[in-house]
Amino acid sequence: MKNLTTQLMSVDDLISKIDFMGKDTKQQLIKKIQQPLISSEKWNTYQELKAKRIDGILTEIERQKLIDIYSKIEEANSERLLNLVELSKLTGKSVRGLMKKFKV
Repeated sequence: MKNLTTQLMSVDDLISKIDFMGKDTKQQLIKKIQQPLISSEKWNTYQELKAKRIDGILTEIERQKLIDIYSKIEEANSERLLNLVELSKLTGKSVRGLMKKFKV
């Protein structure tokens, strides 16, 4: 009987650790979702290069830099979406609802 009680306590400890890990995971996901896609400096550069492209005065080097920054933005957006999907699974809330909540 004592062995069974010890085993049950171990199971309870494991369940509480899993619950705690889930909360950490939720908080980590929320933090990742709320992070800016790129730094404000890169965002400013992106906007400047985009304006140059529209005006038709973008050099080849600047064009490549614009493509690189755009790729980073797309990669960060994809990562954010994956984090939203994972948070949706953990919370039972819709991805669309989470996107509205976090304004993304």
